[in-house]
Amino acid sequence: MSCDKEHLMICQEDFSCIAQVATHCDWDALCPFVRERQNLDLIGLLGNSFYLDVLNNKDDDAYSDLLCGSEYEGCDGSTKMHFGLKRALVHYSYGAYVYRHGFVDTPYNVVQKQIQDSIPVPTDELRKLRREHREMAFSFWEMTLDYLCKNKETFPLFNSCDCSSCCDNCADESFCGECKVCGSIGNPDRTRSFTSTVIKRT
Repeated sequence: MSCDKEHLMICQEDFSCIAQVATHCDWDALCPFVRERQNLDLIGLLGNSFYLDVLNNKDDDAYSDLLCGSEYEGCDGSTKMHFGLKRALVHYSYGAYVYRHGFVDTPYNVVQKQIQDSIPVPTDELRKLRREHREMAFSFWEMTLDYLCKNKETFPLFNSCDCSSCCDNCADESFCGECKVCGSIGNPDRTRSFTSTVIKRT
């Protein structure tokens, strides 16, 4: 019985000009990290219902802009750009990949791959690189979040709690105030403030 319920939002080509993985990586080695980060980070940011909505409608023009990025009119009337959910997922995935792909599960133990005439990068440096990519991913997400807040009517399942910059997206003044409070709460893991979802980031 197959239990494959996930469709990956990105492929190897999406890493082009972003990470070295696009030219010499074994996609089979990267794919598990894409699946993992899509199922954990994106669901954590979008919420389950909206995440499924995006997957089910990914071929629609509006959702294509959400996934791939687009120009849009900001709350202040200026033209802005966001780079889409795919860009965030690329950096989340690459951060996990670069940190953990050097470890291989063998019949004897989990070992670290080594190549002749090369020295493995220290774990602390890999951890720093992973953190950098996670921060980049969240920065790209914040751009896309602004796009979602401005286009809330196009995505009815999107939870606009963090839309502090576009007050007209809230149902009324009191709800808007609640949105601002919710969105302003500090979150060390840089994830959205869903009360029903707790995701630990390390």
